[in-house]
Amino acid sequence: MLNFPELPLHVGEIEPCEILYFPKKKIQLLCKETDQTYRWLFHIANINALSFFQEKKIPYYESETRVIYYLLDLARLINKSDGTLPRINITQQLLSELCGVSRPSVNQVLKGLEEANLIKVGRSNIKLTDFQGLRDKLADVNLIFNDPFPIPL
Repeated sequence: MLNFPELPLHVGEIEPCEILYFPKKKIQLLCKETDQTYRWLFHIANINALSFFQEKKIPYYESETRVIYYLLDLARLINKSDGTLPRINITQQLLSELCGVSRPSVNQVLKGLEEANLIKVGRSNIKLTDFQGLRDKLADVNLIFNDPFPIPL
């Protein structure tokens, strides 16, 4: 039996969501019934592994880069089918915990981004107003494992 190390994990709800829990015994039964279950689990592991590796690199960047990366990564997860830029329902405290940056530093970064007309800060939310401007600020960041918004070719 493999033993995996426990990973530090921060959980906080940003948007209403459902969490599906599959007990180990039921997963094992599914695996016995069809080999497609292994493919599905492998696919999920690959997606999460790339994000995990990228998130290990981000703390080496300055505060502004870290905040922008996480804002774009959160925006990617919010489905906006009408093409508008998302409003991320997040407090500065939760964003600071997510980025590993002090709350005053997050506040300072957000003020600078707002002054540059890249975002609009509201009460417990942040609206992205200039996606490309935010994306341009990550131009020098090595996003080899997980680019929150890859530029289409």
